[in-house]
Amino acid sequence: MPNATTILQIFLIASLLFPFNLAAQHGSHGGASGSGTAPAGSSSLPADNPDLTDFKRAIQLQANPFQVAQFRTASEDTAEALKLAHDFTQMAASSGSLGDIQNHANALDDAVDDAQKSNAQFVKMMNDNQTSGLKKLVKKLSKAESAVSKQQKALSQEVERSNGDPKRVAGGADSLEKALTEFQSSQISLAHEMGIQNH
Repeated sequence: MPNATTILQIFLIASLLFPFNLAAQHGSHGGASGSGTAPAGSSSLPADNPDLTDFKRAIQLQANPFQVAQFRTASEDTAEALKLAHDFTQMAASSGSLGDIQNHANALDDAVDDAQKSNAQFVKMMNDNQTSGLKKLVKKLSKAESAVSKQQKALSQEVERSNGDPKRVAGGADSLEKALTEFQSSQISLAHEMGIQNH
């Protein structure tokens, strides 16, 4: 079965050639006397056709099946980390015990690490055209990931304090949750430009 790229290429060729074939057939039926009635430039496509430019760009940025699969993994890991951050915020805010706080903190820390690792693998799989064409979005995602790491470190330090205040821990977890939300948004934006639909 042809892949998405092959289908798009076939569509492009058909869309370019088929209208011109019809125009040629129409002209031949009219004989020599009708040769002067064809609009000027009707046999060529403008070089700066925006639809063609957008189509070429979409082809260059199109994700392959392996990239799609890796994004699914990265997306699921990020969603899991975000859920744990939200749950941790709620638990700490309700003055949970130090034992509960530590257990939740460890689980959240592992989830954030998994999300970052799977995301790094997704970005690593991008080819030169994708990296160049999506430079701004890749940079935005990298910045969002750095913010996650910063908030993750701050939360860990707060949890490790011997006199850690649950409310302060809750505030740290909330900041991490917000950073993860921005990270997820940047991740989805990048994937969308590669033709990957989030689900």
